[in-house]
Amino acid sequence: MGKYIEEFDHLLELNPTTEIRKYDDEDALQDRIFEWLETPQGSLADLPGWGHNLIALKHEPQGVNLAVVAEMSITVKMPQDIENLSIVSVNIEFAEIDLCHIIIRHRLGIFEEKIEL
Repeated sequence: MGKYIEEFDHLLELNPTTEIRKYDDEDALQDRIFEWLETPQGSLADLPGWGHNLIALKHEPQGVNLAVVAEMSITVKMPQDIENLSIVSVNIEFAEIDLCHIIIRHRLGIFEEKIEL
C-alpha cells in the first residue's frame, strides 16, 4: 500500500461572506429552538449567557403560575439568543413531574416538543 499526501491549495481564496451559508428557513429555526431548549444557560464555555434559564424553575410546584413564569422567561430570553426569531405565542403544559410540553408559535411555523426541566 502506498502512502499519499493530501495537499490543500494555500492560495485558495475564501471569503466568509460568500462561502459560509446561513440558513433562515423553518427547519433551521426549528433546530435553533430545539438546541436552545436543550442547552441550559451557563453550559457553553464561549457563550455562557446563551441558552434557557428554566433550570431555576425545576423545584417549583407545577401549575398555572409556574407555566406562566416559564412562558414569560422563554418569550423574553429566546429572541435575545436566537437571531431573527419573532415569537407569536408560547404555551406550556406540564405532562408529568419535570416534563413539560412546549408549543412555540413563531413567524415561520410552530415548534412543539416535550422537554425535561
